[in-house]
Amino acid sequence: MTTTISSSRMDEVITEQMRERLHHYACSTPRLLEERLCALDSEWDLDRVTTTIYSLGLLLGLFPAAMAGGWWWAIPVLFATCLVVHTLAGWSPGMPVVRRFGFRTSREINHERYALKAIRGDFQRLAFVTTPQDREEIARFEGEGGPPAPEPKPEPHIETVTEALDAALK
Repeated sequence: MTTTISSSRMDEVITEQMRERLHHYACSTPRLLEERLCALDSEWDLDRVTTTIYSLGLLLGLFPAAMAGGWWWAIPVLFATCLVVHTLAGWSPGMPVVRRFGFRTSREINHERYALKAIRGDFQRLAFVTTPQDREEIARFEGEGGPPAPEPKPEPHIETVTEALDAALK
């Protein structure tokens, strides 16, 4: 990706890539869906990458500063300042650069995670059982020999993907 991509354009590119992945996984096997969810659990978000870069820059900048002194102290001071600004403001000068490499915010990662869970059918039963009292009554009814609550059968469609993504982005 080029460095001339604007921040809003980068957001659009990342959202479009997420839509394409969701369309792909909507028609995939449950195993592939589970593998993608596991991959999302280990994906590094923008804040984590930025903080790591600043921390490494700070540590690595200490070596020339300790050896040569003088103006070399500007390197760790610069990285430390950026790290403090990032911690206090939630933004720093290096974040747009890291963003251009395709790193997503934790919110964007969570949007994809919950859209995939919706496609998988994790939330289909929520409309039927919404309160602890409802859950207790159903469990008691099933325990007394009544019919168990029906298991929903997920049938992913393009509309499901679109609805899941729209709900996640709200």
